[in-house]
Amino acid sequence: MSPCSSRTSDWGVNSKGARRLNQLHIHMAGVRASTQRRLQELEASGRVAFQPSQWGDLQYQAAVTGTLGSGDRTYRVLRLNSLDQNLFALLNRYVVVRFGLDMADQTLVVVPKTTPAGGFAGSFYVLNSDASLHDGTSTCDHLLVYT
Repeated sequence: MSPCSSRTSDWGVNSKGARRLNQLHIHMAGVRASTQRRLQELEASGRVAFQPSQWGDLQYQAAVTGTLGSGDRTYRVLRLNSLDQNLFALLNRYVVVRFGLDMADQTLVVVPKTTPAGGFAGSFYVLNSDASLHDGTSTCDHLLVYT
């Protein structure tokens, strides 16, 4: 895995229930190669939302395998061309409020899309999960690689 620049670093935010301390913190780490491949497969098969208003739709929920032995976890998958919008506001409006969920229970993971050569492809996958989903998760740790 090549070093990440700040523009293409993967990051995740765990839900309140998955944090040991009562504070928001952001994980900066690499994403598993298998996760990147899975997200690109989902996009190719039309299983990735391209509009924030579609983010919570059932067809854009998909299983993504994390660390060996952790099993598949279900995420809502959105692709954005830039990160110029407030992701927390998008999550709140199009998932939390829409489904009557609690924002504190959400996890959020941002994964830059890569080219076959490993470079930045110019867009981002934004994943969300929580315990309300079948096989949902409140942690981003399953997908990230800490080196």
